[in-house]
Amino acid sequence: MKYTTILLLFIFCASLLGCREVSHTEPSPVTFKDKNLEQLVRETIDQNEGDLTQIDLEQINQLDASHRYITNLEGVQSLVKLEELKLAGNKINDLSPLKELEKLTTVDLADNPLALEAQSSDANVIEELIDRGVQVIYDQKEIEQEFSKGVFYQVANGANKVYLFGSIQVGTSDLHPLHPMIEEAYEEASQVAFEVNVNRSDELEIMQAMLDLGVYSDGTSLKDHISTNLYEELLVFLQPYEIGSEDISRFKPWVVANMIQSQLLEERGFEDQQSIANHFLLKAEEDGKKVLSLEQFSDHIMLSNKLEPTEQESLLKQTLEEIQVADRAFEQLISYWKNGDIEALEELREADQYKDLDISAYMAVLTEDRDVHMTEKIIEILESEEEQTTFIVVGSIHLVGDNSIVDLLGEKGYQVLPGLVQGTIE
Repeated sequence: MKYTTILLLFIFCASLLGCREVSHTEPSPVTFKDKNLEQLVRETIDQNEGDLTQIDLEQINQLDASHRYITNLEGVQSLVKLEELKLAGNKINDLSPLKELEKLTTVDLADNPLALEAQSSDANVIEELIDRGVQVIYDQKEIEQEFSKGVFYQVANGANKVYLFGSIQVGTSDLHPLHPMIEEAYEEASQVAFEVNVNRSDELEIMQAMLDLGVYSDGTSLKDHISTNLYEELLVFLQPYEIGSEDISRFKPWVVANMIQSQLLEERGFEDQQSIANHFLLKAEEDGKKVLSLEQFSDHIMLSNKLEPTEQESLLKQTLEEIQVADRAFEQLISYWKNGDIEALEELREADQYKDLDISAYMAVLTEDRDVHMTEKIIEILESEEEQTTFIVVGSIHLVGDNSIVDLLGEKGYQVLPGLVQGTIE
Protein backbone atom coordinates (compact mmCIF):
# COMPACT_ATOMS: atom_id res chain seq x y z
CA MET A 1 0.00 0.00 0.00
CA LYS A 2 2.95 2.28 0.48
CA TYR A 3 3.45 2.55 -3.26
CA THR A 4 -0.17 3.41 -4.09
CA THR A 5 -0.29 6.03 -1.39
CA ILE A 6 2.57 7.83 -3.14
CA LEU A 7 0.25 8.35 -6.10
CA LEU A 8 -1.92 10.61 -4.03
CA LEU A 9 0.90 13.13 -4.26
CA PHE A 10 -0.11 13.66 -7.89
CA ILE A 11 -3.67 14.52 -6.85
CA PHE A 12 -3.59 16.34 -3.57
CA CYS A 13 -1.79 19.64 -3.19
CA ALA A 14 -0.46 21.01 0.04
CA SER A 15 -2.07 24.21 1.24
CA LEU A 16 -0.95 26.79 3.73
CA LEU A 17 -3.15 27.63 6.66
CA GLY A 18 -3.77 31.32 7.01
CA CYS A 19 -3.08 33.04 10.27
CA ARG A 20 -5.98 34.46 12.17
CA GLU A 21 -5.89 37.54 14.34
CA VAL A 22 -6.02 36.62 17.98
CA SER A 23 -8.89 38.19 19.84
CA HIS A 24 -9.02 38.64 23.57
CA THR A 25 -12.27 37.39 25.08
CA GLU A 26 -13.54 36.53 28.50
CA PRO A 27 -12.60 32.98 29.55
CA SER A 28 -15.29 30.41 28.87
CA PRO A 29 -16.92 28.84 31.91
CA VAL A 30 -15.80 25.34 32.84
CA THR A 31 -18.52 22.72 32.99
CA PHE A 32 -18.75 19.24 34.51
CA LYS A 33 -21.06 16.59 33.10
CA ASP A 34 -21.37 14.90 36.48
CA LYS A 35 -23.28 17.08 38.96
CA ASN A 36 -21.78 15.27 41.93
CA LEU A 37 -18.28 16.05 40.72
CA GLU A 38 -19.21 19.66 40.09
CA GLN A 39 -20.70 19.98 43.56
CA LEU A 40 -17.52 18.62 45.13
CA VAL A 41 -15.41 21.11 43.17
CA ARG A 42 -17.64 23.98 44.31
CA GLU A 43 -17.35 22.83 47.91
CA THR A 44 -13.57 22.64 47.59
CA ILE A 45 -13.20 26.24 46.40
CA ASP A 46 -16.18 27.48 48.45
CA GLN A 47 -18.16 28.72 45.46
CA ASN A 48 -21.73 27.46 45.48
CA GLU A 49 -23.08 29.68 42.70
CA GLY A 50 -21.98 31.32 39.46
CA ASP A 51 -19.80 30.14 36.61
CA LEU A 52 -16.64 28.20 37.33
CA THR A 53 -13.61 29.55 35.50
CA GLN A 54 -10.17 28.14 34.82
CA ILE A 55 -8.69 30.64 37.26
CA ASP A 56 -11.05 29.39 40.00
CA LEU A 57 -10.01 25.77 39.44
CA GLU A 58 -6.29 26.49 39.58
CA GLN A 59 -6.67 26.68 43.37
CA ILE A 60 -7.09 22.89 43.54
CA ASN A 61 -4.06 20.62 43.77
CA GLN A 62 -5.70 17.86 45.82
CA LEU A 63 -9.22 16.46 45.54
CA ASP A 64 -10.87 13.71 47.58
CA ALA A 65 -13.78 12.47 45.47
CA SER A 66 -14.12 9.10 47.15
CA HIS A 67 -17.61 7.60 47.42
CA ARG A 68 -19.36 10.57 45.80
CA TYR A 69 -21.48 8.55 43.31
CA ILE A 70 -19.48 9.98 40.40
CA THR A 71 -19.93 8.32 37.00
CA ASN A 72 -18.38 10.82 34.58
CA LEU A 73 -14.99 12.57 34.89
CA GLU A 74 -15.48 14.97 31.99
CA GLY A 75 -14.31 18.40 33.15
CA VAL A 76 -11.73 17.17 35.63
CA GLN A 77 -9.04 17.87 33.03
CA SER A 78 -9.63 21.55 33.77
CA LEU A 79 -7.99 21.06 37.17
CA VAL A 80 -4.63 21.73 35.58
CA LYS A 81 -2.72 21.93 38.88
CA LEU A 82 -4.22 18.77 40.37
CA GLU A 83 -1.55 16.46 41.81
CA GLU A 84 -3.49 14.04 44.00
CA LEU A 85 -6.92 12.64 43.15
CA LYS A 86 -8.94 10.12 45.15
CA LEU A 87 -11.77 8.45 43.22
CA ALA A 88 -12.32 5.25 45.20
CA GLY A 89 -15.82 3.86 45.52
CA ASN A 90 -17.47 5.50 42.51
CA LYS A 91 -19.04 4.21 39.27
CA ILE A 92 -16.71 5.84 36.76
CA ASN A 93 -17.13 4.61 33.18
CA ASP A 94 -14.37 6.51 31.35
CA LEU A 95 -10.88 7.30 32.62
CA SER A 96 -9.67 9.19 29.53
CA PRO A 97 -9.94 12.72 31.08
CA LEU A 98 -7.19 11.70 33.51
CA LYS A 99 -4.68 11.60 30.67
CA GLU A 100 -4.80 15.40 30.38
CA LEU A 101 -3.81 16.02 34.01
CA GLU A 102 -0.14 16.71 33.41
CA LYS A 103 0.75 17.42 37.07
CA LEU A 104 -1.01 14.33 38.44
CA THR A 105 1.23 12.22 40.68
CA THR A 106 -1.28 9.93 42.47
CA VAL A 107 -4.76 8.65 41.63
CA ASP A 108 -6.82 6.17 43.65
CA LEU A 109 -9.26 4.18 41.49
CA ALA A 110 -10.05 1.40 43.96
CA ASP A 111 -13.57 -0.03 44.06
CA ASN A 112 -14.61 1.22 40.62
CA PRO A 113 -16.10 -1.06 37.92
CA LEU A 114 -13.05 -0.80 35.68
CA ALA A 115 -12.71 -2.92 32.55
CA LEU A 116 -9.12 -4.10 32.72
CA GLU A 117 -9.01 -6.69 29.97
CA ALA A 118 -6.08 -6.26 27.60
CA GLN A 119 -6.38 -3.32 25.18
CA SER A 120 -9.50 -1.95 26.91
CA SER A 121 -9.73 1.82 27.20
CA ASP A 122 -9.44 1.69 31.01
CA ALA A 123 -6.37 -0.53 30.85
CA ASN A 124 -4.75 1.72 28.25
CA VAL A 125 -5.29 4.84 30.38
CA ILE A 126 -3.86 3.18 33.49
CA GLU A 127 -0.83 1.94 31.57
CA GLU A 128 -0.24 5.41 30.12
CA LEU A 129 -0.44 7.02 33.56
CA ILE A 130 1.95 4.47 35.04
CA ASP A 131 4.37 5.04 32.17
CA ARG A 132 4.32 8.74 33.09
CA GLY A 133 5.29 7.91 36.65
CA VAL A 134 1.83 8.38 38.17
CA GLN A 135 1.05 6.14 41.14
CA VAL A 136 -2.20 4.39 40.25
CA ILE A 137 -4.11 2.53 42.94
CA TYR A 138 -6.74 0.01 41.82
CA ASP A 139 -8.01 -3.25 43.27
CA GLN A 140 -8.88 -5.19 40.14
CA LYS A 141 -6.73 -8.06 38.88
CA GLU A 142 -3.50 -7.11 37.20
CA ILE A 143 -3.91 -6.01 33.61
CA GLU A 144 -3.01 -8.89 31.35
CA GLN A 145 -0.78 -8.03 28.41
CA GLU A 146 -2.06 -9.25 25.05
CA PHE A 147 0.46 -9.82 22.27
CA SER A 148 -0.12 -10.00 18.54
CA LYS A 149 0.92 -13.38 17.15
CA GLY A 150 0.69 -12.88 13.40
CA VAL A 151 1.92 -15.80 11.29
CA PHE A 152 5.28 -17.03 12.50
CA TYR A 153 7.44 -19.99 11.44
CA GLN A 154 11.06 -21.06 11.54
CA VAL A 155 13.11 -23.32 9.29
CA ALA A 156 16.75 -24.38 9.54
CA ASN A 157 19.37 -25.96 7.34
CA GLY A 158 22.48 -26.86 9.29
CA ALA A 159 23.72 -23.71 11.01
CA ASN A 160 21.55 -21.47 8.86
CA LYS A 161 18.21 -20.46 10.31
CA VAL A 162 15.32 -18.48 8.83
CA TYR A 163 12.41 -16.96 10.74
CA LEU A 164 9.33 -16.34 8.58
CA PHE A 165 7.00 -13.68 9.90
CA GLY A 166 3.73 -12.91 8.12
CA SER A 167 2.70 -9.30 8.57
CA ILE A 168 -0.05 -6.89 7.59
CA GLN A 169 1.17 -4.36 5.06
CA VAL A 170 -0.48 -1.40 6.76
CA GLY A 171 -1.27 -1.01 10.40
CA THR A 172 -2.33 0.85 13.48
CA SER A 173 -0.70 1.23 16.87
CA ASP A 174 -2.91 -1.47 18.38
CA LEU A 175 -1.10 -4.14 16.32
CA HIS A 176 1.63 -3.81 18.92
CA PRO A 177 3.08 -5.19 21.07
CA LEU A 178 4.20 -8.25 19.15
CA HIS A 179 4.73 -11.55 20.93
CA PRO A 180 8.12 -11.46 22.71
CA MET A 181 9.30 -14.55 20.82
CA ILE A 182 8.88 -12.65 17.54
CA GLU A 183 10.96 -9.75 18.82
CA GLU A 184 13.53 -12.21 20.16
CA ALA A 185 13.79 -13.83 16.73
CA TYR A 186 14.48 -10.44 15.17
CA GLU A 187 17.19 -9.71 17.76
CA GLU A 188 18.83 -13.07 17.03
CA ALA A 189 18.98 -12.40 13.28
CA SER A 190 22.03 -10.89 11.62
CA GLN A 191 20.05 -9.81 8.56
CA VAL A 192 16.44 -8.94 7.73
CA ALA A 193 14.62 -9.53 4.45
CA PHE A 194 11.40 -8.05 3.08
CA GLU A 195 9.30 -8.64 -0.03
CA VAL A 196 10.57 -5.33 -1.34
CA ASN A 197 12.84 -2.96 0.57
CA VAL A 198 11.68 0.54 -0.35
CA ASN A 199 13.66 3.38 1.18
CA ARG A 200 13.10 7.09 0.78
CA SER A 201 15.78 7.19 -1.89
CA ASP A 202 13.65 4.89 -4.04
CA GLU A 203 10.52 7.03 -4.06
CA LEU A 204 11.33 8.98 -7.24
CA GLU A 205 12.07 5.73 -9.04
CA ILE A 206 8.79 4.29 -7.78
CA MET A 207 6.76 7.27 -8.92
CA GLN A 208 8.42 7.17 -12.32
CA ALA A 209 7.65 3.46 -12.69
CA MET A 210 4.03 4.05 -11.75
CA LEU A 211 3.78 6.85 -14.29
CA ASP A 212 5.41 4.77 -17.02
CA LEU A 213 3.10 1.78 -16.59
CA GLY A 214 0.04 3.14 -14.77
CA VAL A 215 -1.00 5.96 -17.09
CA TYR A 216 -2.29 6.06 -20.65
CA SER A 217 0.22 7.34 -23.19
CA ASP A 218 -1.82 6.70 -26.35
CA GLY A 219 -4.06 9.75 -26.10
CA THR A 220 -6.93 7.86 -24.48
CA SER A 221 -8.21 8.37 -20.94
CA LEU A 222 -9.83 6.36 -18.17
CA LYS A 223 -13.29 7.27 -19.47
CA ASP A 224 -12.53 5.49 -22.74
CA HIS A 225 -11.73 2.19 -21.02
CA ILE A 226 -14.58 1.68 -18.55
CA SER A 227 -18.36 1.80 -18.82
CA THR A 228 -20.22 5.07 -18.46
CA ASN A 229 -22.07 3.81 -15.38
CA LEU A 230 -18.86 2.77 -13.63
CA TYR A 231 -17.17 6.07 -14.52
CA GLU A 232 -20.06 8.09 -13.09
CA GLU A 233 -20.13 5.92 -9.95
CA LEU A 234 -16.41 6.53 -9.53
CA LEU A 235 -16.79 10.30 -9.78
CA VAL A 236 -19.56 10.26 -7.16
CA PHE A 237 -17.31 8.31 -4.79
CA LEU A 238 -14.36 10.67 -5.30
CA GLN A 239 -16.36 13.90 -4.95
CA PRO A 240 -16.03 14.16 -1.12
CA TYR A 241 -12.25 13.95 -1.56
CA GLU A 242 -12.31 16.85 -4.02
CA ILE A 243 -10.91 14.62 -6.76
CA GLY A 244 -12.33 15.43 -10.16
CA SER A 245 -12.32 13.75 -13.55
CA GLU A 246 -9.24 15.65 -14.66
CA ASP A 247 -7.26 14.26 -11.70
CA ILE A 248 -7.81 10.62 -12.66
CA SER A 249 -8.25 10.82 -16.42
CA ARG A 250 -4.78 9.51 -17.30
CA PHE A 251 -4.61 6.68 -14.76
CA LYS A 252 -5.45 3.10 -15.63
CA PRO A 253 -8.26 1.35 -13.67
CA TRP A 254 -5.89 -0.82 -11.61
CA VAL A 255 -4.10 2.30 -10.37
CA VAL A 256 -7.37 4.01 -9.44
CA ALA A 257 -8.52 0.86 -7.62
CA ASN A 258 -5.33 0.89 -5.54
CA MET A 259 -5.75 4.60 -4.83
CA ILE A 260 -9.27 3.96 -3.50
CA GLN A 261 -8.04 1.13 -1.29
CA SER A 262 -5.27 3.34 0.09
CA GLN A 263 -7.73 6.15 0.81
CA LEU A 264 -10.08 3.80 2.67
CA LEU A 265 -7.22 2.44 4.76
CA GLU A 266 -6.02 5.91 5.68
CA GLU A 267 -9.56 6.96 6.68
CA ARG A 268 -9.72 4.04 9.06
CA GLY A 269 -6.46 4.94 10.76
CA PHE A 270 -4.21 2.48 8.93
CA GLU A 271 -0.81 3.96 8.17
CA ASP A 272 2.26 2.67 6.36
CA GLN A 273 4.41 4.19 9.10
CA GLN A 274 2.76 1.90 11.65
CA SER A 275 2.94 -1.24 9.53
CA ILE A 276 4.77 -4.24 10.91
CA ALA A 277 7.19 -4.25 7.97
CA ASN A 278 8.06 -0.61 8.60
CA HIS A 279 8.55 -1.38 12.30
CA PHE A 280 11.22 -3.95 11.50
CA LEU A 281 12.74 -1.92 8.67
CA LEU A 282 13.36 1.02 11.00
CA LYS A 283 14.75 -1.30 13.68
CA ALA A 284 17.07 -2.95 11.18
CA GLU A 285 18.38 0.42 10.00
CA GLU A 286 18.92 1.59 13.58
CA ASP A 287 20.64 -1.67 14.54
CA GLY A 288 22.83 -1.68 11.45
CA LYS A 289 21.55 -5.03 10.22
CA LYS A 290 21.85 -6.03 6.59
CA VAL A 291 18.56 -5.56 4.72
CA LEU A 292 17.61 -7.80 1.77
CA SER A 293 14.79 -7.83 -0.80
CA LEU A 294 13.12 -11.01 -2.01
CA GLU A 295 11.61 -9.19 -4.99
CA GLN A 296 12.07 -6.05 -7.05
CA PHE A 297 9.54 -3.23 -7.02
CA SER A 298 9.32 -3.29 -10.81
CA ASP A 299 8.00 -6.84 -10.57
CA HIS A 300 5.01 -5.59 -8.55
CA ILE A 301 4.14 -2.96 -11.11
CA MET A 302 4.48 -5.38 -13.99
CA LEU A 303 2.05 -7.82 -12.36
CA SER A 304 -0.74 -5.26 -12.12
CA ASN A 305 -0.07 -4.02 -15.62
CA LYS A 306 -0.61 -7.52 -17.04
CA LEU A 307 -4.35 -7.21 -16.46
CA GLU A 308 -6.42 -6.97 -19.63
CA PRO A 309 -8.54 -3.78 -19.94
CA THR A 310 -11.75 -5.68 -19.14
CA GLU A 311 -10.09 -7.28 -16.11
CA GLN A 312 -8.94 -3.89 -14.86
CA GLU A 313 -12.47 -2.58 -15.19
CA SER A 314 -13.79 -5.55 -13.21
CA LEU A 315 -11.22 -4.96 -10.47
CA LEU A 316 -12.20 -1.30 -10.17
CA LYS A 317 -15.90 -2.20 -10.14
CA GLN A 318 -15.49 -4.70 -7.32
CA THR A 319 -13.36 -2.25 -5.33
CA LEU A 320 -16.22 0.27 -5.37
CA GLU A 321 -18.81 -2.40 -4.57
CA GLU A 322 -16.90 -3.61 -1.51
CA ILE A 323 -16.63 -0.19 0.12
CA GLN A 324 -19.78 -0.83 2.16
CA VAL A 325 -18.31 -3.95 3.76
CA ALA A 326 -14.74 -2.66 4.03
CA ASP A 327 -14.93 -1.88 7.76
CA ARG A 328 -16.00 -5.40 8.62
CA ALA A 329 -13.35 -6.89 6.34
CA PHE A 330 -10.59 -4.81 7.95
CA GLU A 331 -11.76 -5.75 11.44
CA GLN A 332 -11.77 -9.45 10.57
CA LEU A 333 -8.32 -9.33 9.02
CA ILE A 334 -6.83 -7.55 12.04
CA SER A 335 -8.51 -10.00 14.42
CA TYR A 336 -7.32 -13.07 12.50
CA TRP A 337 -3.77 -11.74 12.37
CA LYS A 338 -3.51 -10.65 16.01
CA ASN A 339 -4.81 -14.03 17.18
CA GLY A 340 -2.62 -16.00 14.79
CA ASP A 341 -5.71 -17.65 13.27
CA ILE A 342 -4.01 -19.55 10.43
CA GLU A 343 -7.16 -21.34 9.29
CA ALA A 344 -9.10 -18.10 8.89
CA LEU A 345 -6.22 -16.50 6.96
CA GLU A 346 -6.05 -19.59 4.73
CA GLU A 347 -9.71 -19.09 3.88
CA LEU A 348 -8.96 -15.53 2.80
CA ARG A 349 -6.27 -16.81 0.45
CA GLU A 350 -8.61 -19.40 -1.00
CA ALA A 351 -11.56 -17.00 -1.21
CA ASP A 352 -13.45 -17.11 -4.48
CA GLN A 353 -14.22 -13.40 -4.49
CA TYR A 354 -12.33 -12.89 -7.77
CA LYS A 355 -13.62 -15.89 -9.71
CA ASP A 356 -16.49 -13.98 -11.28
CA LEU A 357 -14.10 -11.28 -12.44
CA ASP A 358 -12.21 -13.53 -14.84
CA ILE A 359 -8.89 -12.49 -13.30
CA SER A 360 -8.07 -15.77 -11.55
CA ALA A 361 -4.81 -16.04 -13.51
CA TYR A 362 -3.83 -12.59 -12.26
CA MET A 363 -4.63 -13.50 -8.66
CA ALA A 364 -2.53 -16.64 -9.05
CA VAL A 365 0.39 -14.47 -10.15
CA LEU A 366 -0.10 -12.19 -7.12
CA THR A 367 0.10 -15.13 -4.72
CA GLU A 368 1.27 -18.51 -6.02
CA ASP A 369 3.69 -17.35 -8.71
CA ARG A 370 5.29 -14.81 -6.38
CA ASP A 371 5.49 -17.45 -3.64
CA VAL A 372 7.49 -19.70 -5.96
CA HIS A 373 9.94 -16.89 -6.67
CA MET A 374 10.29 -15.85 -3.02
CA THR A 375 10.73 -19.48 -1.94
CA GLU A 376 13.67 -19.79 -4.33
CA LYS A 377 15.27 -16.75 -2.69
CA ILE A 378 14.71 -18.16 0.78
CA ILE A 379 16.29 -21.46 -0.23
CA GLU A 380 19.33 -19.55 -1.45
CA ILE A 381 19.61 -18.02 2.04
CA LEU A 382 19.21 -21.42 3.72
CA GLU A 383 21.83 -23.01 1.46
CA SER A 384 24.32 -20.16 1.83
CA GLU A 385 27.82 -21.21 2.88
CA GLU A 386 27.89 -18.26 5.24
CA GLU A 387 26.30 -19.29 8.54
CA GLN A 388 23.60 -16.78 9.45
CA THR A 389 20.18 -16.24 10.95
CA THR A 390 17.69 -14.30 8.81
CA PHE A 391 14.43 -12.69 9.89
CA ILE A 392 12.06 -12.47 6.90
CA VAL A 393 8.91 -10.32 6.79
CA VAL A 394 6.32 -10.98 4.08
CA GLY A 395 2.57 -10.56 3.80
CA SER A 396 0.71 -13.18 5.85
CA ILE A 397 -1.10 -14.48 2.78
CA HIS A 398 2.23 -15.78 1.45
CA LEU A 399 2.68 -18.10 4.46
CA VAL A 400 -0.73 -19.80 4.63
CA GLY A 401 -2.59 -22.29 2.46
CA ASP A 402 -1.68 -24.52 -0.44
CA ASN A 403 1.29 -23.52 -2.60
CA SER A 404 2.36 -20.88 -0.06
CA ILE A 405 6.00 -20.35 0.87
CA VAL A 406 5.59 -22.66 3.89
CA ASP A 407 3.98 -25.33 1.71
CA LEU A 408 6.66 -25.07 -0.97
CA LEU A 409 9.52 -25.27 1.53
CA GLY A 410 7.97 -28.43 2.93
CA GLU A 411 7.79 -29.94 -0.56
CA LYS A 412 11.49 -29.19 -0.97
CA GLY A 413 12.26 -31.26 2.12
CA TYR A 414 12.70 -28.49 4.69
CA GLN A 415 11.07 -28.89 8.09
CA VAL A 416 9.05 -25.75 8.78
CA LEU A 417 8.13 -25.41 12.45
CA PRO A 418 5.67 -23.06 14.19
CA GLY A 419 7.58 -20.16 15.68
CA LEU A 420 5.41 -19.58 18.76
CA VAL A 421 6.20 -22.87 20.49
CA GLN A 422 7.92 -22.67 23.84
CA GLY A 423 11.56 -23.57 23.50
CA THR A 424 11.82 -23.19 19.71
CA ILE A 425 13.89 -20.03 19.90
CA GLU A 426 17.29 -20.98 21.21
